[in-house]
Amino acid sequence: MRFARVSAAFILLCAILSPAKHLVRYLGGAPGTEAGVFESLLRGLLYLALLLILYSVLTVVFWLVRRLLVFADEWESVGFADLDVGVHGLWPYQWFLVAGIILLIGAAFDSHGQWTSSIVEALGAAVAILAGLLGPPPGPNPIDDYDPLPLPMPAPPKPVPEPSPGPEPPSPSDVIPLTMSWFFRKEPGTLDAPAMSYEVSIDASKSRYETLLAKEHGVRAVGDYGRFVRDGLTPEVCETASQIRRISEKDRLGTILEINNVLAFAQRFSYALDSEDKGVPEYPKYPLETMVEDRGDCEDHAIVAAACLVRLGYDVRLVSLEYGSGPGHMALAVAGAEELPDAFALRDPVSGRKFYYCEATTDAGSRNPNAAAFRMGEVPDRDRSAKMELVSVV
Repeated sequence: MRFARVSAAFILLCAILSPAKHLVRYLGGAPGTEAGVFESLLRGLLYLALLLILYSVLTVVFWLVRRLLVFADEWESVGFADLDVGVHGLWPYQWFLVAGIILLIGAAFDSHGQWTSSIVEALGAAVAILAGLLGPPPGPNPIDDYDPLPLPMPAPPKPVPEPSPGPEPPSPSDVIPLTMSWFFRKEPGTLDAPAMSYEVSIDASKSRYETLLAKEHGVRAVGDYGRFVRDGLTPEVCETASQIRRISEKDRLGTILEINNVLAFAQRFSYALDSEDKGVPEYPKYPLETMVEDRGDCEDHAIVAAACLVRLGYDVRLVSLEYGSGPGHMALAVAGAEELPDAFALRDPVSGRKFYYCEATTDAGSRNPNAAAFRMGEVPDRDRSAKMELVSVV
């Protein structure tokens, strides 16, 4: 999709520049075969100067249009958000500009003025003006930008072969039917549009749930929370993620909308303190536990969302927050493009990738069609001043 948009931008540039550069060629008096060496040199320099002025003016115009659209929050809605990635790496950026200048100089002193000059002029102009559209080059840690959809979900593990005549159907007493519904709005920041109603129905295994209950739930360090995501990718979580992906495909939810929909799914669970729910100060739950019990505290909401997003193919981290006094908090973050307007992000010191903050905790907020849910990149004001740490989940 990005290639198509860049190609469309290039065609637009050629359509704008073709009449403009012919006017410049006429005003500058491009050198011809009948002109002397000195006159050709003067005309070539004048023509080159006028071309550079023309390209500079158009670059500034495109850049201003881009900034106005970003400022008005219209950049993404007009379909140009995928252009907003910069040129990856400083060296390619510099060499493209140098090559464009060389092409312009060659075209300016082409004494014949054939169609080859028009081609190289258009290429040089496209380099200059696309630089204005794309913005400045990124820093030393370039970020992989989003694809229209993330990586395909990994295939579930192959079942161990059973002796004939095959396994018996699961006993009805081992099945916990779960129906989890929530509301989600595609449009951020408004309650005017109707909320979409979604539902996921799965059959959870009672024996698997009891096995997870019997596991050790203690944590000694913040990094221990990641194992509840790693070890929590049960068949129930995989089936939940598969149904969410089918929702994305049916309703044409792109990458960011799918992430926000997963957050809305996690926000459907009720909030319950561990001290009241489990009788202990800290009790992180595996995702299946939260889904069966339909409640949990902040880390449980974050773990459910992180597990579904990992299964869907996203690069995810948990986020531990410390406030200096009182209990802490836990959210999650998803890796994304280098520039998402007005979105709060953390830089992973290991990979250099940018991870956008995601709040998954509400008290069953997304069960209310009139409530506004947290979305990717939105962070409560209180949390902005907290000490944050990214926690690996794989």
